Amino acid sequence: MASFNGADLGYVRNPGGGPIEKGYQENEYPGVDGTERLDMGARGWRWTFEAWIVGPDLPTFAGYKTLLQSFQVAGASGAGMFVDPDGNAHMNVICKQIAFKGDRVPIPGGGVAQMYDAEFVYDGR
Repeated sequence: MASFNGADLGYVRNPGGGPIEKGYQENEYPGVDGTERLDMGARGWRWTFEAWIVGPDLPTFAGYKTLLQSFQVAGASGAGMFVDPDGNAHMNVICKQIAFKGDRVPIPGGGVAQMYDAEFVYDGR
C-alpha cells in the first residue's frame, strides 16, 4: 500500500519509475574544435502510477480528493515521506503531479471511486 505523509494513496496499479536522467552541461568555445560536455550527475528518482481513490460517501470522497490535490500544491515545501507500493520508505519526496481522470464511479452498496495518475520525485538531496 502506497502512502505519502501517512495518507493512503488508494488502490495503486501499474507502478513504475526509475532514476531521473542525468543532467549535462555542454560548452562550445569559439575558435576551438569540439565541445566540452560536463556530467552533472544523477537527478534522483521518479515514481509514477495509476491509482483509484475510494470514499464511503461523497463528502468523505471530496475531502480525500482535496487532500491529494494539496500534496501537489505544496510542491517542494511539502516534501515528505513516501512509501512506495513495495513498502519501501523514502524521505524528502515531492508530489509532482496528481491528475484525476474520468468520471466519479458510484460503487454498488454505497461509495464513490475515481482514477488518477500520480508522479512523485526525489531530487537526490
